[in-house]
Amino acid sequence: MNHRFQILCATKKIANGELIITQIGGRNPLCQIWSLKVDQAIEGIQSGNWEFFINSEGKSYPVQLIESKLGKEIVTQGTNKNLILDLPDLPNL
Repeated sequence: MNHRFQILCATKKIANGELIITQIGGRNPLCQIWSLKVDQAIEGIQSGNWEFFINSEGKSYPVQLIESKLGKEIVTQGTNKNLILDLPDLPNL
């Protein structure tokens, strides 16, 4: 059974001249804050255990994996840009 999580924030950094996502986070149904390193999120997506999505402007956008020159990355599906990059920074927990 896979679990679906809304991404509300993300930690980003510049690597090789490109902005990349290093960590994602949100709140679970009990309003507890969760955060994952992107590698953990990728493993969860690949195993079929987790699905992630972003809500933006009244629409829900699923997160998918892509292969880039930097390796596997998570991106939003159905939009011209990766909406995860527009999310606020992950708070220090």
